[in-house]
Amino acid sequence: IEQADVIVRRFVAFAERITKLYPERELAHLVLCKACIQVAKQNLQHDAEAEAIRDFVRALAEARRAAVIDPQSHAARELVTHLEDKLRRFEVDPESSAPSGP
Repeated sequence: IEQADVIVRRFVAFAERITKLYPERELAHLVLCKACIQVAKQNLQHDAEAEAIRDFVRALAEARRAAVIDPQSHAARELVTHLEDKLRRFEVDPESSAPSGP
């Protein structure tokens, strides 16, 4: 699990770098969204539900950014729907969720 944590941290760092370099690109935000989902999954494996929810909220924000950049993006719309459903299962209102922190 430690090696998986390292890989996920590197994935997030890579995705954040891409998003900073190409903030206008839908794909950059989708990559960061997927990285945040992986962090959330890692947190769930460590029984850190609050942190996982925070990461799912951040992933949702990135998916929504991607959908705004490219309203025709099927991948972005699908991720938004998936993450909204996931947050509802945690009893979090996705409409009022805002990411906290970077």
